[in-house]
Amino acid sequence: MKKYSLICFCFLFFLSSCDFFSDGDAVILEKELPITVQPEDSDNREIDEEENFDKKNEIENPKENDSENINEDEKNNIEIIEKPDSLEREWTILMYMSADNNLESAAIEDFLEMEKSKLNTKEVTVLVLLDRCSSYDSSNGNWNNTKLFRLKTGSDGTAKEIISEEIECVELGLNVTNQNELDMSAYMSLARGVNFVYENYPANHYGIIFWGHGEGWRGFCYDLTSETRMSLNQMKLGLQTGLKGKKLDLIGFDSCFGAEMEVFYQIRDFAKYSFGVEGLLGINGMNYEDVFNLFSLEKEKSTLNLIDSFMVQYKTSYEKYKKSAFSVVNLENIQEMCKKFNEFCESISKSITTESIRDEIKNSLIYNTNQFFYEDSDSDIYIDVDSVVTELSKTSVVNEDIINCKEMFFNARNNAVIDYWNSDGDIGSVGVYFSTLIEGNYLSVNHPSGYVKGKIPNQIDFVNDFDGYVPTIEGDYSLLDKIFTSNFN
Repeated sequence: MKKYSLICFCFLFFLSSCDFFSDGDAVILEKELPITVQPEDSDNREIDEEENFDKKNEIENPKENDSENINEDEKNNIEIIEKPDSLEREWTILMYMSADNNLESAAIEDFLEMEKSKLNTKEVTVLVLLDRCSSYDSSNGNWNNTKLFRLKTGSDGTAKEIISEEIECVELGLNVTNQNELDMSAYMSLARGVNFVYENYPANHYGIIFWGHGEGWRGFCYDLTSETRMSLNQMKLGLQTGLKGKKLDLIGFDSCFGAEMEVFYQIRDFAKYSFGVEGLLGINGMNYEDVFNLFSLEKEKSTLNLIDSFMVQYKTSYEKYKKSAFSVVNLENIQEMCKKFNEFCESISKSITTESIRDEIKNSLIYNTNQFFYEDSDSDIYIDVDSVVTELSKTSVVNEDIINCKEMFFNARNNAVIDYWNSDGDIGSVGVYFSTLIEGNYLSVNHPSGYVKGKIPNQIDFVNDFDGYVPTIEGDYSLLDKIFTSNFN
């Protein structure tokens, strides 16, 4: 039986100091959302961790013929694995496993699960790009850099040693004799990995699974060596550079806080479907033996069948844990859903004209919506957008415009969200950032600079495009402005 811990680190600075449960099933941390926002006469400290939002991982437009385009001599030195006709290889899946952190042991366990499956690897090729750490696991030779493997399956159920074939990738500087420590948070690591997949493993379908720490709108793939996460802007640039106009069939998130509106909106142009978890995910994440065994039974190796294999496994693993929620979206329709959510929030915001109305709306959001967060100070709080629209539509400000906006939102939502499951039986879809817990379990009045429209350069697409919901510099327009900063004197 797999051991689960639902500790998920919302801030990268806590990674090295937090402990995971080692024995037994850990119960999901559950606590009532704080009933009050930060007092007006308190310190009012602003969360400015994002002032240098991309300082360590600056986004620059790649130069023409940049290093992602290796020269022909280098290409000729790559060990070209057999290239069967694409009709024989249905899928090539890249497991982007960022385990240069305290998830190292979990990454090895998940890799071994993949090898124990009955997946036909001629039909479904799985490439595992695994970055390890020097501190948390000493198995399998205790190597602590980055390796690329081509998955082999059918290992002994008790095996503890990786049997998959290590392969070379000149683009990433990886070969058997000359190992390289990749920064998995860097956009070029992602870009070169994606490009390698397309160049060397043609298939009918392509997918990538981001495995590691997840922090929603703040980013993914924390790398302890570089002490950076991959921001959503870096993820977008990596996919854009590596795909070169192509589109994946699937982008999945085996991480905490992957199923957020901000995340799906950022990657909307790079895949048809995506999936993720709204809140916390166990330290071992998905059970890949079960996922791949389920998929191997599917006669048709479609994208939706692969996603369903992930979802069925997730339901089985997490049905007894509270606040477990799995979302599947059609990325081609997510923009319209975000647009209609923003219009709904704008219509509510226009109706907030007094402190009493503000307090009614604020209390409805705090007490009545479905929230997902890590139980600690500095934890971001995400709320399910379905519950936001449903609950605010019950308040005293409701008028014809709000009702129309609600209907248009749910029409768009039904086109974008193709499947959803919640262990508590709640109706939902995807999450959206709401506020951050600060010391004393208050909700911060001020939002991180990276989430205030126009406050810093290189903001994520969702913040740039939707000021009916996200806070603004002026502080008196959007829904979050009206809730947290507007002055009604």
